[in-house]
Amino acid sequence: MTKLGFILASILIFASGNALAEESKELGVYIGATGGWTKWDDDNSIPNDWCCAEDEDYAYQANAGYKFNRYFALDARYNYLGEYAVGDSKVDFTAWSLNGVGILPISDNGWELFGQLGMGQVTADARSIGRDTEGLWNLGAGVRYSLNRHLSLSTQLDAYSFNTYRYGSNGSVRNSIYTWTFGIQYIFE
Repeated sequence: MTKLGFILASILIFASGNALAEESKELGVYIGATGGWTKWDDDNSIPNDWCCAEDEDYAYQANAGYKFNRYFALDARYNYLGEYAVGDSKVDFTAWSLNGVGILPISDNGWELFGQLGMGQVTADARSIGRDTEGLWNLGAGVRYSLNRHLSLSTQLDAYSFNTYRYGSNGSVRNSIYTWTFGIQYIFE
């Protein structure tokens, strides 16, 4: 068994024993915010002399949602996904998305794993080239710790996938932006 397989099996065994433990968090409306780092990957479809001298930046997110039960939530998110150099221009990426969030409580003392899958729109705003808005798919996973019934801290990895027009030509480019963020969430009673 590989090291990763052993870790995943351990988590599943631990989670199965604690899945029916008392809820550590209330259900209902929540708000949250995250901040961290981001990396843009255009699959080398933009010529190297044109693109990506800077392919890393910072990211932040604001979200609001509803936790229906201890295993599922639905939220809306606004993401700033970074600014990157493309030719002589800077391109800012922002996104709006609606996400389903699966939650796996792993202990009765506030730890939970979560994963999300969503879709929305991304806007690439290049001041000297123009603006492009396209469809977006995103997915991610993370771990969260509840400090009390209302307040929790988290870290998560997310991936955003979308097409934008090809800078300097007439085609489109498949893009991916990856984020690693740390966040805070508050659930209202």
